[in-house]
Amino acid sequence: DAEVLPVGVTPDGFMDVPEGPDAGLIEPGTRPGDEGSAVIAGHSGFRSGPAVFDDLVLLEVGDTIEVVDDRGRTVVFAVRETRQYDWDQRADEVFTGSDGRHLNLVTCTGPWDSAAGTSSKRHVVFADALP
Repeated sequence: DAEVLPVGVTPDGFMDVPEGPDAGLIEPGTRPGDEGSAVIAGHSGFRSGPAVFDDLVLLEVGDTIEVVDDRGRTVVFAVRETRQYDWDQRADEVFTGSDGRHLNLVTCTGPWDSAAGTSSKRHVVFADALP
């Protein structure tokens, strides 16, 4: 249960993340419930306390996610699959997909990589809108 704030893209071309423990929707991009893949990123294991995606790794295939937009519209998504990527791995499939209405949730996981200044992995939950 969290507010979703707009985030952009870093100068290096990576999706930016919220500065605090909230969730961030990549913009410009697809809104949850619209055709294509909406991508929401959020922290887990935030340095100053609980974060929006602390339990994201617990989601399993078939679990549901509800998104209520700023117009009061509720869209329900079902988890299709989960994957992990190296922090610097290209993952174009997270951001593309025009064959339906998708929601992809992204958070950091894995051991801390001191040289990179980030966690070593990204955990992604891929979900599809229910009719």
